[in-house]
Amino acid sequence: MDKTTETLARYVTSLRYEDLGLRAVREAKRHLIDSLGCAMGGYGSEPAVIARRVARPLMNRIRVAESPELTRRFPQELASQIDVVTRSGQRFTERAEYPKGHARNPMTDGDVDTKFRDLSLDVLGGERVSAALRALWHLDDAPRASAVLDALTLAPDARRP
Repeated sequence: MDKTTETLARYVTSLRYEDLGLRAVREAKRHLIDSLGCAMGGYGSEPAVIARRVARPLMNRIRVAESPELTRRFPQELASQIDVVTRSGQRFTERAEYPKGHARNPMTDGDVDTKFRDLSLDVLGGERVSAALRALWHLDDAPRASAVLDALTLAPDARRP
């Protein structure tokens, strides 16, 4: 094990909750909510199957090309651009210097909540999504871990894979 890994491992294993700053706790909660939302978004994956079915015929019409202008801006920026040209010739362009979630384009708490809701609504149902978000944002106040886990239990009528 190199010294960097050893130093980091020693730091992490000796860390106590009381040593964490409020910002670190808040970021940990945001990442936990985001990760759980992503996991639930793939649950059953019917939307993903439909998306692949719809996207396959479009794949032959997609062209990916490097932009010398955007490449020159790397690594200071992680710029990307998408251009969509309709059958009628109308062009739509979207550009981002940094993807959403990057340190220079961070997700807000509202973004995290919205993403979690969008990805987990079909799995948990509306009431459980709200309960899960409340429990997750107040994770450090929970009297026991099962209080948070109960909020993440599947709704009885949830779609199963």
